[in-house]
Amino acid sequence: MGTESEIVDLISQGIDEKLGHDAALLLFRTMQSAYKLSQTEIVSQPVAFEATLRRMLGNEYADVVIDSIIDHLLCRISFLRDNGWTG
Repeated sequence: MGTESEIVDLISQGIDEKLGHDAALLLFRTMQSAYKLSQTEIVSQPVAFEATLRRMLGNEYADVVIDSIIDHLLCRISFLRDNGWTG
């Protein structure tokens, strides 16, 4: 679908949409410092990312944020598909 930074950007958009401007930056910094989860690991280990997000936000808010992240990822995938991306 895209590079790691593109995926992190889409995740950030999903977080910021629900939690406010720059919330993703704060969450990523907290995940790195408190949970030792880097942005690379957020992309390569989505289960660990979800578990950490649930610990930080609680299940109810994590569900809202995860749904938003999924929406952003699906919109990007649909855009790429609709514009002939095959690769």
